Amino acid sequence: MLISFIPWFLFWILLSMRKPEPAALAGFIVTLIFIIMEKARHRSVKILQAGTLAFFFILAILAIFTELEWFGHWVNLWSNLALTLIVLISIVIGKPFTLQYAKEETPKEYWSSPKFIQINYTISWVWFLAFLVNLAPSVIRVLGVKVPVSLNWAASIIPFVAAAKFTKWYPHREVKKR
Repeated sequence: MLISFIPWFLFWILLSMRKPEPAALAGFIVTLIFIIMEKARHRSVKILQAGTLAFFFILAILAIFTELEWFGHWVNLWSNLALTLIVLISIVIGKPFTLQYAKEETPKEYWSSPKFIQINYTISWVWFLAFLVNLAPSVIRVLGVKVPVSLNWAASIIPFVAAAKFTKWYPHREVKKR
């Protein structure tokens, strides 16, 4: 699952170098490559990948056809909001984004079990909260408040690492409770 976030990391790294157009294009191209690789393995396109591809496609078009100063002011907020919404929408429509990844690692007989589904809802909510925390500095910055770079990076990295660790730990904890 974590590999699906590589386009986002690449995007944010390039964005931090003040390269919004290449950042958007790189995010789109890398996501497209990942989707092609999934299809070559006869796997379905994940909700996270589809949402990421759509976002970076729109963003790349905007990057090419809008004034960069205006675009650069809003792009970090948009990217954090997009990722947060992709995760939230997956939960709201009853297909938590982690479910597709979990099914690739879990025997089919567990897929419909209430415990398996509950675990994936919980993990997806944790990711949503992590991205919501990540969104806060972007909102503050757009409102005109200077956000120290260290706080912005901390708000990005700490919740992501915490969610990743939770994703690894929580299913094992729940399985042991049986």
